[in-house]
Amino acid sequence: VRMCHCSARDAGDGRFFEHMLTCDRVRGANRVFRHNVILAAMFNCIQKLGVMAVVEPTFYIYDDGTSKRPDMTCFLENPVVTDLVISNDIENAVKAKIDKHEAAAKRIGHEFIPCGMTIWGEFDPSCDKFLRAVFRHLPRGPRRIAILQTKRAMSEAWLIGTTSLIRGVTDHSAIAMDLFDVDTPFDVAGTTTSGP
Repeated sequence: VRMCHCSARDAGDGRFFEHMLTCDRVRGANRVFRHNVILAAMFNCIQKLGVMAVVEPTFYIYDDGTSKRPDMTCFLENPVVTDLVISNDIENAVKAKIDKHEAAAKRIGHEFIPCGMTIWGEFDPSCDKFLRAVFRHLPRGPRRIAILQTKRAMSEAWLIGTTSLIRGVTDHSAIAMDLFDVDTPFDVAGTTTSGP
């Protein structure tokens, strides 16, 4: 009988996997790793396709005075900002990201578009909207290819991150570095190491 870290047991009803992906006891490093490995895949694709981007920018000012950071700003003629969210309640999670970051982005003339995925790896329409905005400078055919390549890399990263989450892997660095052939501006295992 399979058992979660919280001692919940697999009842054989097919819902144990979902429990493993959403259990509060599994939060922390493994979920941060899944998020960051997907973000790194997205960032690397965007950079390779010629868009200058920065991860976890610190130049946004929030009304409540707190220090928050969206996940990425892409510097285009009209800069686009995103925050990646992975949730089993994607609709509300995407709305929460908009509430959190949109005003700060607008304040300096940037467009905020969240990028959502379900815990099952499905892309929310917000992800397509963000990627279309990032690659809007490309002609239609290459733009479609750029979006598909980025989503493929994100899907592969989701698979590795989710597998790590389920298996409870704690040493993520070797797994993550095998994924990417370029350096990332942050530690995919969970902490920012550099930035503007």
